[in-house]
Amino acid sequence: MEFNRREFIKKGLITAGGIGSLALSEIFASEYVIAGDSKITDEWKNVPVTSVNTDIGVTFRPSQARWFGINPYEVYDYLLSENIGIIRLGIYWNKVLKPDGSIDLSSVEKLVRLASQKNKKVIVSVGMKAPGYPEYYIPSKLTPNVPDGSVLSLHNTNLDFQGNLISFINTSSSSISSWQEQYGSIYAIQLENEPFLKNGINHWSISEDLLRLEVNALQGYIRNNIPVMITGFLNTNMLSQIQNTFGVQDSLSQIGNLSDITGYDYYPVVPGFSFPFGRTGYLDTRRYPFSEWEKNRLDRSHDMLIASEVQAEPWELVARNHYPKGIAPFSCKPEDIIRNYNFCVKNTSPQAIFFWGFEYMYSRYTQGDAEYIDALHRITG
Repeated sequence: MEFNRREFIKKGLITAGGIGSLALSEIFASEYVIAGDSKITDEWKNVPVTSVNTDIGVTFRPSQARWFGINPYEVYDYLLSENIGIIRLGIYWNKVLKPDGSIDLSSVEKLVRLASQKNKKVIVSVGMKAPGYPEYYIPSKLTPNVPDGSVLSLHNTNLDFQGNLISFINTSSSSISSWQEQYGSIYAIQLENEPFLKNGINHWSISEDLLRLEVNALQGYIRNNIPVMITGFLNTNMLSQIQNTFGVQDSLSQIGNLSDITGYDYYPVVPGFSFPFGRTGYLDTRRYPFSEWEKNRLDRSHDMLIASEVQAEPWELVARNHYPKGIAPFSCKPEDIIRNYNFCVKNTSPQAIFFWGFEYMYSRYTQGDAEYIDALHRITG
């Protein structure tokens, strides 16, 4: 439940920064919502679902399933029974690199094979970044010695790191091409995950020159015309860019012509501040129309557009792997899955939409809260 959010935030910012913060406080107060957990209601049943011809997919993260205390293959088996056409999988560099320096992709191939048996397509991510926190999955012995907040580039990473990275990409892309020949289920290869966005433990991003080196390596091993996807964060207004991307250049606009597919990640409710009594200050961009500023950003993107991550699980200041039965966090209630879907299809017309948070939805389902899965079913049919 909200309470006097405008005056509360305005007074706090003015107190912290003086009268000169008045204009800034007006912006923040109009965009922020102070809220806490609440009961799950039947509202998800009443939200209209926009009917469009768009492929529906999800991202699958084995480590996230384990974090919820669930066997990943139990989650994956359930996912394969869903009316979902595409699954995004990550190759996590530090998990597939063996002590002898070889790359073992058998666990990923198993997931690809199981998906193909159920007539599902897959997107496979490669690179130093992969879907899921901590974002970067660089083997510890290869971690670049650069300060937090840096842009990893050809100038501040050494030749040993670059050589190992390219070798990893070559091996992965060659294997993905072989899987396409064997299973015919590869929808695309994703290179890095939000490469131009500063995130992860170190708040690093990747420079265009280093990414171009990776693109060239990838294309040298791709066969069967497998398209390449690069993703960025969708900031729906200027304040979203200030908070979510630290005010730096929009990560979507930097993709340019580097890829065949532009992917965007849509998280409309992001926590910003902690307040007493279990309350959080959220930047809630759903409250306002999609800005022409960001529409113009997307218009300059590649012709093929995919919503690569659409929020379907909570984004809270403190991550939790369990919620009391019947209780939903403000950042993602069951009805928000449908609303986020509606926003994407109405405003950006993506060729496919990938929900982020299937492991969370399944975990809630096993705990007796089927509303999240049922909300998804209203979209998938």
